[in-house]
Amino acid sequence: MNAAMMKKYTFARAVVLLSLLCFAAMAQAAQVRAWLDRNTMQLGETVTLNVEVADSATAAQPDFASLQKDFAVGATQSSSSVNIINGQTSSKLLWAVALEPRHEGTITIPALSVAGQNTQPITLTVQPMAPGGTKAGDDEIGRGHV
Repeated sequence: MNAAMMKKYTFARAVVLLSLLCFAAMAQAAQVRAWLDRNTMQLGETVTLNVEVADSATAAQPDFASLQKDFAVGATQSSSSVNIINGQTSSKLLWAVALEPRHEGTITIPALSVAGQNTQPITLTVQPMAPGGTKAGDDEIGRGHV
């Protein structure tokens, strides 16, 4: 091999190695997702928004302030877990926040930023309260009515 070919070969190896390191770093990046415990509800009910970040033990709680326009934001609970399976360690952080819609209609929960990533927006359908001010599933049993 002459010197010019050796330089090209060394450069190509460096590019391949750098690419592999970049892909490995992206694979280790935090994975963020959000979901609701249901996508349809009645006004006056509470829905739980769950936000989970995987493989990031140091993520700060998401800022839920953007939700206050459309929701009364209630209590927030958090939990964390670490799993070691066949020598591979993974971790998850989960925040669960209670939301009570301020109005009926279709409400979009905006993308939330956590661990340097954004969740996907979520659509919630809020139906009017049932006639008589009762929520779906309420019944007269146990209320003294016969």
